[in-house]
Amino acid sequence: MDLARLRDADLAALADAAATWRGFAVRLYEVDDALPARVIGPLAAMTGEATTAAQESLASLRGLLESRAMRAEAMADVFEQVHDGLTPLQRDLRTLLLQADAERLTVGEDGVVTAPEVAPVHHEYTDAIAGILSRAETLEASAVAAVTDITPERIGVVGVVGAHEFNDVRDDAHENGIALDVPRPRDGMSPEEARDWWNGLGLSGQRAFLLAYPEEAGAMDGLPTGVRDEANRWNLRRDIEVGWDRDAAADMLAKLESRDHLPPEKRAYLISYQPPGPNRDPDARIVASIGDPARAANTGIYVPGMTTDLPSFSAPDGGFDRTVAMYNATDKFTDAETAMVFWLGYDPPDAPDLAEPGHLAAGMSDNAANAGTPGLDRFINTLNATHDDSIPSHTTVVAHSYGSTLTGIADSTEDGLAVDDILFVGSPGVEVSDAEDLHVGAEHVWVEAADDDEISYWGNHGTDPAGEDFGANRLLTDTPGHSGYWIEDSISLNNMGAILADHPEKTTRTDPRNEFLGMVVE
Repeated sequence: MDLARLRDADLAALADAAATWRGFAVRLYEVDDALPARVIGPLAAMTGEATTAAQESLASLRGLLESRAMRAEAMADVFEQVHDGLTPLQRDLRTLLLQADAERLTVGEDGVVTAPEVAPVHHEYTDAIAGILSRAETLEASAVAAVTDITPERIGVVGVVGAHEFNDVRDDAHENGIALDVPRPRDGMSPEEARDWWNGLGLSGQRAFLLAYPEEAGAMDGLPTGVRDEANRWNLRRDIEVGWDRDAAADMLAKLESRDHLPPEKRAYLISYQPPGPNRDPDARIVASIGDPARAANTGIYVPGMTTDLPSFSAPDGGFDRTVAMYNATDKFTDAETAMVFWLGYDPPDAPDLAEPGHLAAGMSDNAANAGTPGLDRFINTLNATHDDSIPSHTTVVAHSYGSTLTGIADSTEDGLAVDDILFVGSPGVEVSDAEDLHVGAEHVWVEAADDDEISYWGNHGTDPAGEDFGANRLLTDTPGHSGYWIEDSISLNNMGAILADHPEKTTRTDPRNEFLGMVVE
């Protein structure tokens, strides 16, 4: 960067270019957002080979639109950063030139400043100009490096896009973020501090951070639900390409996208995602929601039990389907906005090998439950801290099987969980002997336990929550076994919906069990 180029540069053109690229990105995102409601939604009710082919083609088109929009945003970031960086340098240079002229000094095109009498070098001005030109040259070089991977021939090319395309775009955006010194949060921010930091970035700063550091954005408590969903879907797409369980990751993305055609308050949001390790050790960590918890009047948090993992999330009657079922059941009892969260923020025990001695050891241990309680407590506190203050909030934990053990421990230690109600479903015990030992209070402890649910009789984690000695409110069930509670239109599911909607008076109750059937394990 030489003196004349910086002095005479039309920096307004850089701002115009940034605005043009960003407008292009916005338009691509708008088209991508419109596809689910206008095209994909109507196709969901159709079947056949042609419909399947059309759905696959549209999914590819959405991927293409999003990847191109990401590249366009990256280009806008580059132009904006260069404009913002060169503007003060150009101003400082022009000021120095005016000052030098006022002192009747001569400024050469090489930036060397001399006095007219004996032509000595005027080092103060010369050094100042050299410093400005050096910083401008560094900025220019960074911009060139950032643009190198955002080649024009890769933008606007129509074709099929796969997960590798997103990974290419992500890698480029990350490199751009480093080159352009995109702002990053300090370590240890509280959710409230993170929210304020995010709001202070401005739109361009937010998009630059999201593109450059999606892993951080996806995991950052305090950021808007939609932002974390966008970041985590990018992270999920990366897992589809290079992860340890690619098919399950792809199934999960398909489940999430199946609701993209619905209004925002009914869509699926991926709030947090950590891919599974080799051989699912550890299992994936997944937090997904139907509806936005930050704006919901009623929020449910479903804590699943043993064997829950990435594949089971998308399986029939798995985590996603159960979460949707509870969301729909809640809607029957309220017109207020609802959010139903699937929380797998811990590593639950795997399925026991029934052929091995001590096969129930994992389920009998409370190690995994104890390890998961801080995460559940932190997640609930984050929801409360980032909830829209103008909207009343009612929060319920629905904990199934081993998830009830985790929840019981979490609500009986220290200051408990900051929730209004807890519903234990098919519980083998919650590590307390009386509902009064829970911080939420016995009147807000609810239990569903089918008569033929053998696991609810185990008692390996304390007093039977459905028994009369425990003191909880037992709800009537009409569904079979340990996993049938979510059958559509059942009394069991409707009772869940009434509790989640904060209408306990609309539940159907039953007497507690009058005897405890413990399972003896040898």
